[in-house]
Amino acid sequence: MQVLDRLDYERIGIRIRKQRELLRLTQKELANRMKISKPFLNEIEMGKKCFSVNYLAEFCSVLKLPANYILYGSGRFSEKHEALFGLLRGCSEEKIILAEKILKIFLKSHEQQSLEK
Repeated sequence: MQVLDRLDYERIGIRIRKQRELLRLTQKELANRMKISKPFLNEIEMGKKCFSVNYLAEFCSVLKLPANYILYGSGRFSEKHEALFGLLRGCSEEKIILAEKILKIFLKSHEQQSLEK
């Protein structure tokens, strides 16, 4: 049995759709970025069509997901990490840089407080 035979295309499609929705992309917007037709993307999200390795790489890039997560649902972050990432999705580069600085200050302060105890 080949590895591809064990893939669950319906779950792959669900993971792609959920991430597309998290990124607030319509099917049309994602299809345009992927340079595929909207009906083809719809069939992928429904688990009715599979796609090439080239498209997998493109999904990874556009959706900002690792390939093993798209294919198998593993290699993703915890729900708490995802909640933090969710807050940053859609933010400008400037806001992300500011959030990173604030988080570093917070973590450093928390680390110092822990040492003082």
